[in-house]
Amino acid sequence: MKKILSCVMALSIAACTVLSASAATAITSGGDSSGTATVSTNRAPAYTVTIPDNKVIQSAELSGNVVLGNVEASDVVIGDTDNLTVTIKSANSFAMKCDDGKGDHSISYKVETETNSGTDLTDGATVLTVKGGSSSGTETLTIKDINTGSAACAGNYLDTLTFTVAVGPAGA
Repeated sequence: MKKILSCVMALSIAACTVLSASAATAITSGGDSSGTATVSTNRAPAYTVTIPDNKVIQSAELSGNVVLGNVEASDVVIGDTDNLTVTIKSANSFAMKCDDGKGDHSISYKVETETNSGTDLTDGATVLTVKGGSSSGTETLTIKDINTGSAACAGNYLDTLTFTVAVGPAGA
């Protein structure tokens, strides 16, 4: 059994050697005295983006600003001329809708970033940009101007914020 296993191993090694030799460039006497081999790889973009967790706004907080949380990008590996962008979209145009199903009761609100304080985000707005060559970035989001004017019913008011991550050429 050991002899059979040894023969199989020897044939495997010989086959690998033959395969390796057949793929190599031969340099022979009387011809070129040098040859080249290219070594390459392709590293795909990589990153980790963390978005805020679900946020429950307490009744006492309805009259002020509420920190929604951070959007963070870490371990970013992208092309030098690329940007990683995170955008935001609200399911209800930045309004929490009452889930009672008996009317169109809503609580509108606005969201701003710490970097652009005073500028309200709209659907599709960029929340965070990380430029090629940078390995991380963070932006804090704040909910403000909560308007309970049309909240005529008691109940749960909900909105869903969707964050989308994209990598592409800067300025595109």
